[in-house]
Amino acid sequence: MASKSKEKKPGRITIACNACRSRKQKCSGKKGPEKGYAEALENRLQLTESILLNLLPHVSDEQLATALPPKEGSQDHSTPYVPFPRLEKRGIESWSQFPLDTSHGIRRWQHAYADPERAGWDGHQDLPSPKRRRLQNEGSSTCNNTLASASIPTSGIGGTFNGTFSPPSLNISNSIEEYPTRPTEAYEGNIPLQTISSWNGAPSSEFQHVVGDAKSFVSDFYCFGGSGSEVYKPALLLKDMAIEKVIVVGAGPSGLILTLLLSKKGISVELLDAGTELDKQPRAAHYASAATYELERAGVLDDLKERGFSPEGFAFRKYDTSFIAGINHASLPEDYPYKMQVLPLDQLGQLLYEHIQRQPKAVVKWSHRVVKIGQDQGKAWVDVETTSGTRRSQADYVIGCDGASSTVRRELFGPEYPGETLNAQIIATNVYYDFDRYNYWDANFIVHPTKYYMAARITKDGLYRVTYGDMPGLSREQYIARQPARYEEILPGSPKPGDYRITNISPYKMQQRCAPAFRVGRVLLAADAAHLCNPFGGLGLTGGIADVGNLFDALVGIHENLADDSILDKYSEVRMRIWRDIIDPMSRENFRRLWDQDPEKALENDQFFRICKESETNEALARELALGLDVLRFDMTQFYNKTNNSVDSRG
Repeated sequence: MASKSKEKKPGRITIACNACRSRKQKCSGKKGPEKGYAEALENRLQLTESILLNLLPHVSDEQLATALPPKEGSQDHSTPYVPFPRLEKRGIESWSQFPLDTSHGIRRWQHAYADPERAGWDGHQDLPSPKRRRLQNEGSSTCNNTLASASIPTSGIGGTFNGTFSPPSLNISNSIEEYPTRPTEAYEGNIPLQTISSWNGAPSSEFQHVVGDAKSFVSDFYCFGGSGSEVYKPALLLKDMAIEKVIVVGAGPSGLILTLLLSKKGISVELLDAGTELDKQPRAAHYASAATYELERAGVLDDLKERGFSPEGFAFRKYDTSFIAGINHASLPEDYPYKMQVLPLDQLGQLLYEHIQRQPKAVVKWSHRVVKIGQDQGKAWVDVETTSGTRRSQADYVIGCDGASSTVRRELFGPEYPGETLNAQIIATNVYYDFDRYNYWDANFIVHPTKYYMAARITKDGLYRVTYGDMPGLSREQYIARQPARYEEILPGSPKPGDYRITNISPYKMQQRCAPAFRVGRVLLAADAAHLCNPFGGLGLTGGIADVGNLFDALVGIHENLADDSILDKYSEVRMRIWRDIIDPMSRENFRRLWDQDPEKALENDQFFRICKESETNEALARELALGLDVLRFDMTQFYNKTNNSVDSRG
């Protein structure tokens, strides 16, 4: 019996697409991409092109040259340089005119889409493929980039899409949302997705029949210039970089200030703290001019002045209370707004918290302990332990203001905190004691090898912060037990426990440390979470507040589309440099000055004391000394786009 011959099916190579044949590619035999893949890829590519066109005006020719091959223009293109796989795709029809392998070619591309007439490009150049040329000549809507006119017959919007747009009266906000890059994503509306993703030509004929969607389409996806010659182009060129939400970890002074500043700018802020209430431990209370500037921007300086006071100055003294040198703040004008202010941190925290509660964009969550952080290209998140379990919260940025033991910093860099613990022990106390009888100023530093201390008034009713040194290596309980004897030994009048009233006591070690970086992607550090120093001179508190002021300006720059997120790298660089060059060496010298010199020869040997002495008769020098910590400030707005000079980043 004759066998029935089987009909041979055509192989995959036989039925390969014409595009593959023209590329002389051998088919792999695998299934092609699923439906919509090529279109989604095209959309994503056009998004990238749009972003590049938006960035190019801010890139100098020198910077552009560094991104090109070493020998610019070395490629010999006898025919226009066009990536072959792109020829049959939608998008820019005349790529062949703009090879992007030289600075000149890139600039021509940029200028052509900014002003096609001036660039000598009319948009009607020969298309790369006969098929697309035929489609254009036939006026088919399949070719989404043909330049046939398409009117929009809708109330309130007039004009013709023909590569340009000249609306008679168009008042559409620039609240732009990025459209889907995959066909399967939820895009609701009658306008064909392929029209939305087209680059620089008329929408398809289907668009002419859309009435209800016209305004939303124009508002959401396209922008127009002020003149009729402006190119019709995607609104992504002016894409809104607005920050939707920020998570701040740590409700200390810096975290509270940053939360208040950002929320007053309309940015949603979630402030998380592991504690159940504000910290009431005795800590710093002096806010130098660099800090009062930020407190004024946050809108709390007037309230702070009502609750606190401005010190008259500070003095260096010998153990017998005799005067060595000092700085008098009376040299500052009476109406100078940023004079040093004094208020205990727990009271400042309460003040800031009251202001935050008035902000609809801010929420403070107590008993929320951050245990883990993460991030990807679009968001950052924190895993939080609460009384009701563990949950995850995400935002555009996560900012660690969670102190010396920062979980955020540990998640970024591990347990190590680069730097050192000084071989010294100090005890911070808050005490009511009559220092006025000894003619003490508002702040006093006693110079002595073993009996050094600081005594500074911190409230209007006479509460003093007394911070003194003690021998290292003892337990907390031992330091507390030694306090009465140390007071009697070092304080004027050798007081007994009945002569004073202590409200707080806290032994702690002094640290000089700085994190490896203050920014890792969408996670940032500020204040004690980023750097530490000893308390003598108040550089830690003022420096931390200056940190969040700079970080606030950087985030506002991004939020208002005045800067890209590289400004956050500048924040990290600037604040690390200020710690390295100013805070660390100055705070070390402030501490050394108290114990590492002979108090009888201090005025003779210490140049700083001699400068202070000279300022007693030199008002300009006295003013310079009083504002010495202004060096901790930095103007981050210098990194904003130069095209907008009318920015006010005040909170």
